[in-house]
Amino acid sequence: MRPWLLIAALALAGCQTGTLGQTASAPAPDPTDGLAAIPPCPDGLSATLNTGTVVDFAGAAPDHPDICLRRMNGHTYRYFLGFWGDGWFHDGTPEERAAIRQVLTGPVGTTARFALPRRTALVLWRSATVTHLGDPNLTLGAAAPRRTVLIRVERKGPPDRADLGTETLIWLDRATLIPLKREEVVHMAHGTERQLAWRVRALTPGSE
Repeated sequence: MRPWLLIAALALAGCQTGTLGQTASAPAPDPTDGLAAIPPCPDGLSATLNTGTVVDFAGAAPDHPDICLRRMNGHTYRYFLGFWGDGWFHDGTPEERAAIRQVLTGPVGTTARFALPRRTALVLWRSATVTHLGDPNLTLGAAAPRRTVLIRVERKGPPDRADLGTETLIWLDRATLIPLKREEVVHMAHGTERQLAWRVRALTPGSE
C-alpha cells in the first residue's frame, strides 16, 4: 500500500473509533436535584394573587425559625417552611418535618409518607404522601420565568375508608419556597379535573 493511502486509512479508522466512543457514552442528564439548602423564610416580599388579594411574607415566627409568617386580609398565618400546614401550624411531628425536608432536598422522584397529627377526633386525614415531581419554570405575568419545585401531596383517610383522599399539586419558588401555584386534583367518574386554588401573578417588595 502506498504511504499516503496507509495514512488516510489510519486517520479514517481513528475518526470512526472516536465517533463510536462518543455514541456509546450517553450525555450527562439534566440536573434533577432537589434544593441544595432550605432557604430562610421569605421576608419583605408581597405576592399578588390572581384574585387581586395581596399576601405579605413576614419572615420567621419568633418562636421557630422554620415557621414562616404570611399576612393577608388582616390576619397572620403560620406555615412550616413557608407552605406546609393549614395556616395555624404548631410544630408538627419530627417525622412530618423530616419528610418534607427530604422531598425538597431529594432528586425528582423522591417520595415520603408520614402520619398526620390528630389533634382532635374530628381530623379526617390520617396520612400524607409527598412526591417531588419535577423542577419546571413558571411565568408570573410579564416577569421572567422562575424555577420551581413541583410537589404532589396526597392525603388519605383511615384504613377502612380507602375511598377518601385528596391530591394537590404545589409549585414552590426554589429561591424562597413561596407557593406560586396550587391546584386541587379531583378524580371523578368522567375523568380528572384540576381546580386552581392559588396563583401568584406578581412578586414585589413588601407593602409594609
